[in-house]
Amino acid sequence: MSRHIRKIDTINKELRQHVRAGKAGRWSHGGGLYFQVAANGAASWALRYSLNGHRRVMTMRSAELPVNETDMATLELEAATHRDELSRGLDPLDQRQAEQQATQIERAAQIYETFEEIARGYIETHQNGWKNPIHRQQWGNTLDQYVYPLLGSKAPHEIETQDILNVLSQVHTGKKKPLIEAIPESASRIRLRMETVLEDIYERQFDQKRHREKWQGWTNPARLTNALKKRFKAARNARGGENGVKHHEALPFDDAPAFTQKLELHNDYSGRALLLTILCATRTSETLKATWAEIDLDAELWVIPAERMKAMREHRIPLSTGAIKLLRNLPRFRHNPYLFPGAKRGKPLSQMAMLEKLRGMKPGSGLTVHGFRSTFRDWISETTVHPDTIAERALAHTNRNKVEAAYRRGEAMARRKILMQQWVDYLEMNESDYSQKWNAFIVKPFAI
Repeated sequence: MSRHIRKIDTINKELRQHVRAGKAGRWSHGGGLYFQVAANGAASWALRYSLNGHRRVMTMRSAELPVNETDMATLELEAATHRDELSRGLDPLDQRQAEQQATQIERAAQIYETFEEIARGYIETHQNGWKNPIHRQQWGNTLDQYVYPLLGSKAPHEIETQDILNVLSQVHTGKKKPLIEAIPESASRIRLRMETVLEDIYERQFDQKRHREKWQGWTNPARLTNALKKRFKAARNARGGENGVKHHEALPFDDAPAFTQKLELHNDYSGRALLLTILCATRTSETLKATWAEIDLDAELWVIPAERMKAMREHRIPLSTGAIKLLRNLPRFRHNPYLFPGAKRGKPLSQMAMLEKLRGMKPGSGLTVHGFRSTFRDWISETTVHPDTIAERALAHTNRNKVEAAYRRGEAMARRKILMQQWVDYLEMNESDYSQKWNAFIVKPFAI
């Protein structure tokens, strides 16, 4: 029997003795390699080392007895590799955890290949966080009906703006018009859903070496810029000219000052709630369920908690002079926490109150309360120099672009305060005074 074989036999004998003893412990094999037995009797091989003054132990693999020459040579080589990492200041435990995480991410990305597979995976992952069951159903239904037949088999990074336009321009079977004209609100949501799915897979794959090259220089083709923005605007114009009758869900921003000044004469709760909604560009429920605890008049700030927001993220609204004046003149009631109390004790104003007020002031117009957010957004895009980043934050829209989402947050709030004050002045001031005051923020030819 050779000396080396006797060495292996000796090693196996010692290892069996440790296991049979049933006591937890750790025994050195040299070079930082240890044989260890846990309290439950499980045996394994581990690396014990020190780095930056800290002792660490990394389990390498379970121990199966008896070991052979190949097993020992492999373990010793692995331990030597880790010692080399340590000499370069690398922590073997951190290295392994990073590799495991990268592998998990890569496997997750490999599960999906086509746009349809990726989109279905996105819905499956996120649908439990969508509060509205109709919203969950519509996500799947609209993609099934309008998107997958055209884009389902395409690789996501190969989808172009023209592909998105093709989806929005396909003929609606019932109305015999392009989707973007026949069902404009649904078309807008379809575009946003395509943008969301594409942005999600891009963010998950771009950090992986094997995927990075195909995403180099990529911009989201479904984002509402350039060609898509022009197509949506053309569709709005087409709907407005049909049979000489305009079907507006949103009031044109040119008409907003006159409407708002008329609304200011209505001192009932419905009128006051609608006016605050317009001044702050909020959603109906955000206004109606607002409580005095959310308002800080001294700080000129309205903070809507995450649980009341559509995106489940806290929304901070810098209050303009118009909004502050309105709020200061509202009465408060001891037993009702809401800004706009309803007929029932402790309850807010009815969900239909603002819409009924709007219908009474603009009968037959088809205007909606939510449409004033579009009025606000169109006014920003077409008459001001405020960037889209600020506009989207003012509307509490979720920004999925990580770079833009990190946009100088402190400055963003200051810019939003400027934006909200300019909006109120646009609604309340005469054209000459407004243009003179806000000349630096108005795009030509609106500037004097």
